[in-house]
Amino acid sequence: MKAATIAIGRGENKGRTVTYHNVVRRWIKLGDWNGKANAWSVPVQKLKGDGIDEAAVVVQSGTAEKPKAILGGTLAAIH
Repeated sequence: MKAATIAIGRGENKGRTVTYHNVVRRWIKLGDWNGKANAWSVPVQKLKGDGIDEAAVVVQSGTAEKPKAILGGTLAAIH
């Protein structure tokens, strides 16, 4: 994934330029997991069309309003 260089305009880092890597560009909720085997999918062509070259999958407890512990995750290159 390409890096994003941002000029900081305020706060304790005002005037500095910071380069971020592995920037999250958007979240897509795939579904709710109940602890049993399941499968979800996202059309890869749609992701590639948005200039995305990697995807992370995160399994997290809680809700969107009250997120809790991350239970697991993985990263995959999109070809």
